Amino acid sequence: MGVEMRRTLIFFLVILFSLNPVLAERGDGNKLLEQCKGVIRTIDTNDYANADQFGSGICFGYVNGSRGAYGISVGALKYAGAYDNEVTKFLFPCIPGEVQVIQLARILVKYLESHPEELHEQDSFLVGKAFVKAFPCE
Repeated sequence: MGVEMRRTLIFFLVILFSLNPVLAERGDGNKLLEQCKGVIRTIDTNDYANADQFGSGICFGYVNGSRGAYGISVGALKYAGAYDNEVTKFLFPCIPGEVQVIQLARILVKYLESHPEELHEQDSFLVGKAFVKAFPCE
């Protein structure tokens, strides 16, 4: 695959991840942290009757959707031979298939709580930062 095709693929993937896939309205880390903490609290206490179903759906949507999108993106970059540089390794995590969605939610909450100075940033970017830190590609 030629250099121009690789650049085009990388550009496409960066644009893809700049879009907020769950809501038309862009959220920030404050709201996502609240939603994901609610999911974890619900699962840990088995108190499904008082769960915020919408917030849980948003959290799990980001977490699981990001895992799938990153997996496809990393696979496409590797297939295209465009994953052999530090820029793409910095942008995309390599999440093992056996990692459960709730574990990813816990990782995200831990990251957000550890980086309160970033909570104003767009939620989809924060998910990426948390996962790249937890699951760097080799």
